[in-house]
Amino acid sequence: MPTVSTLDNLKFSREGMLEEFPDLVDMTFTVMKKEAIRRVKAKIAGLATDEDVATFIVEDFKPHNYSPVSLERKGWRSQPIKGAGGKG
Repeated sequence: MPTVSTLDNLKFSREGMLEEFPDLVDMTFTVMKKEAIRRVKAKIAGLATDEDVATFIVEDFKPHNYSPVSLERKGWRSQPIKGAGGKG
């Protein structure tokens, strides 16, 4: 069974966060991680459809060795994400 994870449980590196958000350079790691998570959540919340969310997750997280398998929709069973290692 795949691991279910929220953004809060993902591993972040200082280098990776600075690559995405160079303006966080003067923050401590803990504060930097909280701000990076807040920004990613805001980006996801601003996406129009579940398909847009799935595409964002696949394209932005897969290069960092995170392979999402399914997307949970509110009130519905999880569904495989196409092109993300699932069978969709």
